[in-house]
Amino acid sequence: MRKFLSVLAALALLFSVVQLPEAKAASAIKIVIDGQELVTDQAPVIVNGGYTMVPLRGIFEALGARVQWNQKAQTVTGIKGDTTIVLKLGAKTATINDKTVTLDAPARSIHGRTMVPIRFVSESLGDDVAWNKNTQSVLITTKSVKEVGAATSVTVSTVSQFGDGRDLQVSFTPPSDQTNVDSYRVLVVKAENAASFNLAKAQIVGSANYTSLSKYNPTQKTTLSASSRDVDGAVLRKNQAYKVFVLTVGNGTYALSASSVSISLSSSPTVNAATNVKIEDVGDYGDGRDLQVNFTKAANESNITGYRVMIVKSSLASNFDLAAANGMSSSYYTTVSKNSSVSTMSVTLNSSSRDTSGDSIRAGVAYTAFVLSLSSNTGTLAHGLSAGSASVTLGTSPQIPMITSVEDVDNNSDGRDLRVSFNKATDETRIGAYRVFVVRDYDYGSFNLTEANKLSSQYYYDVGRTGNSNYSVTLPSSMRDVKGQFIQNGVAYRIFVMGVSVNSNSYPNTLSGPSQTISLIDTGVTAVSYVSVSDVADSNSGKIFKCSSRKCTMRRKLASIGYSLSGKQVQVYSLCPWRPACRLPITRQ
Repeated sequence: MRKFLSVLAALALLFSVVQLPEAKAASAIKIVIDGQELVTDQAPVIVNGGYTMVPLRGIFEALGARVQWNQKAQTVTGIKGDTTIVLKLGAKTATINDKTVTLDAPARSIHGRTMVPIRFVSESLGDDVAWNKNTQSVLITTKSVKEVGAATSVTVSTVSQFGDGRDLQVSFTPPSDQTNVDSYRVLVVKAENAASFNLAKAQIVGSANYTSLSKYNPTQKTTLSASSRDVDGAVLRKNQAYKVFVLTVGNGTYALSASSVSISLSSSPTVNAATNVKIEDVGDYGDGRDLQVNFTKAANESNITGYRVMIVKSSLASNFDLAAANGMSSSYYTTVSKNSSVSTMSVTLNSSSRDTSGDSIRAGVAYTAFVLSLSSNTGTLAHGLSAGSASVTLGTSPQIPMITSVEDVDNNSDGRDLRVSFNKATDETRIGAYRVFVVRDYDYGSFNLTEANKLSSQYYYDVGRTGNSNYSVTLPSSMRDVKGQFIQNGVAYRIFVMGVSVNSNSYPNTLSGPSQTISLIDTGVTAVSYVSVSDVADSNSGKIFKCSSRKCTMRRKLASIGYSLSGKQVQVYSLCPWRPACRLPITRQ
């Protein structure tokens, strides 16, 4: 009997094992990623067959992948770098970049979380996954990802006039280290959307909406096709402004370039554009003489009469296009004649050169150069615009003073109201004195060192060297602006300070950048001084007091009497009744 009961108990135990649920909680199992335990809202479980199932979303997101769930299709998609994993609940297969793989056990949902076998994590993301039986731990070791660099000097130009992608040629400079680079993607973005286009958006652009280039392309230059689309999926068309980005694709990592300049497709053909435009800082004058522009002339000059070099503030370069170049005033570009004996053209600007905004070239501003090829017959071929150069910022000469502030400090309605503060030149050995110029705001863009050197002494104020690091100067009442007008209220001014050379034949004068804008304002009438008030009657009404000051002696009916805890306080007014000259407390006797 006892033996029978033992057999019966064994059978019951066996039955209970057979009836175990398919997924058994394994709360003791830990997930450890690179030595750090990952806590998820659904613990790993062990299923029949001994397979450990882990939560896909928790692990994928911890490893830097994005996870998307499609309720209708019951599919989960994981995306990390250039790897896309698609998995359907209940299926024993999944796709990794369209390649089918088999799972050790079907994916399943437990408490709303998709669970997958451990080995699938390793296969899908390429990281090392191991099982430590002793510690009951899933150990995941991520493979170090070598970052890739962004492409630079992205340029775009029109090479034909089809009115579609065939018109656009894109070139760029790849990163110096291409070891981990797989390919490049050329992304065309509508110009109005370019400011908000970023790396995250670039990564999710569909393959139909970019052009892929191998890293082994020797020139990294491509002409798009008639079917090329922008990143929104729209076919490229004329009369739409575009900017081009290049996405560097690595092994699990990306880098996005800066945008090209804006370009619009046109139905009018153009002459060949200049290429390889470069801009350099070659001097220390603080004006256009510091800028030298070099470029390779157009491949075909038979229909070109010459070139125009245009200097654009780099902050505006992305919106500078052929239409803007064609409409530019002759004061805002430098003309370069054709020269059949050389392939590379070079021009150094002059002290009066201006940028395309009409401002004089000056130190501390970033500039980009463009070259316009001039057509000999615009009825047949339009002018052609080059891509922009890399940006350059003119350096500051050690002989240039630096304005720190301009202030309205008085109410004289003339130069005495204006105080100018500036730091001395870093190197004063060549500086004999400083010279202050007041320029009306609407004229400051054309004021430069050449103009400053022309002015006679009645149009500036000289400040002697003191050896101090900082100078603070209040201008005289006779101060005039550079056009000869006396300084006055209500006019917007900018201030310049010149470093006057000890030997102008050997060392040029230098000119600071402009100050901030300042307008003088009269803050009100001036109060009388040395006011005394005496109580001269006992009417207890405050009607009669005697007022005297350095400026006046008079009897006046006071407007009011104020009271305070210390006694009565008399208000004495100047001729403008809204401005008290002073308040003197008196105590009645």
